[in-house]
Amino acid sequence: MLWTLIRHELLMNLMTFRFLVTVIASMSLVLAGSIVLTDNYERRLASYNEDFQKHQEGNFSGKTYSSFMPRLDRAPNPLSVFNQGLDKRAKNSLQIKIGEVPLLYPNVSLFLVNRFIDTEERVRQADQAIDQTLEQFYWAEEVPGDPFENPPLLKGSEAGAGSSSYTHLKKNITFIPDASEIHVPTVKAYFQELTSGRIRTANKIWQIRETTFSETYILKSNIARNALRFSPAGLYHLSTEAWAGTGLARMQDFFTAGRQYRETVLDYFYDKKAFGSRQWFASDKGAVRWDDIPRFSYQPPGVLEGTSNRALRDLFLLFLFNPILLMIIFAVFSRQEV
Repeated sequence: MLWTLIRHELLMNLMTFRFLVTVIASMSLVLAGSIVLTDNYERRLASYNEDFQKHQEGNFSGKTYSSFMPRLDRAPNPLSVFNQGLDKRAKNSLQIKIGEVPLLYPNVSLFLVNRFIDTEERVRQADQAIDQTLEQFYWAEEVPGDPFENPPLLKGSEAGAGSSSYTHLKKNITFIPDASEIHVPTVKAYFQELTSGRIRTANKIWQIRETTFSETYILKSNIARNALRFSPAGLYHLSTEAWAGTGLARMQDFFTAGRQYRETVLDYFYDKKAFGSRQWFASDKGAVRWDDIPRFSYQPPGVLEGTSNRALRDLFLLFLFNPILLMIIFAVFSRQEV
């Protein structure tokens, strides 16, 4: 009975001009969509190659350790031509800084969850303590003949979101007069303490932001994804997104690799005793050589690595829904008079 009904319906529809027009229109739409998505991918790839070359030239051009703030780039995913997901919308580069831990959404509010307010206040107090140290040091060292009397050399500036970017060197110090050499040990000790404080503060802020991010953005994303699973089209989108590696999880993988690279750079600086060295703030005795500093390399997991488990549940639900929908359609047709 079922096979007879299926055969009858197929023959009644396949032998019509309407079916031919539908097939031609569908194939045309698929072809046009493929052309558009491929062109978009090629443009994003060209932009990535340009940015990567520019960043590689600038990452290792600094003359002091403190000037090392490399930009890391993520290549567009070739499989995004099948499902762009977040590959086009998410950030494809990040910058490594001593005083900041990379986060997928760096502007996430620290006050989205009330129970973090006390912790945030402690972080702000740590920020203020470092600012006060900087201010005391600046006024104490501003004496005639001091190489640091020029304000642009040492300056604390507001960086937004309630945090400060402490003591950037606005330009490299290329010459320190002999009469001012007595201040160098003080400056070295100052940067040693200041940089350690910046690292501790960055880690505290990261802990707050990471938890807040998980309980807000990630929670909302999971709710939306679960709602999509009630639709076969949504299940198809989620499964192809997981297999293509263009979902939120893959974007987080890139920023996780960036945080690991930051820790590697910090370990390198600790091994070099860079924070308390003259080359942290001055290049008058010779510029820093970047030959042995670790390089960043991001290799996203393959199609069958890590993503198969993410897509398996959605594929199972998709295969489960199809027979159920077919049985419902059969029940409806069987009740109709032919």
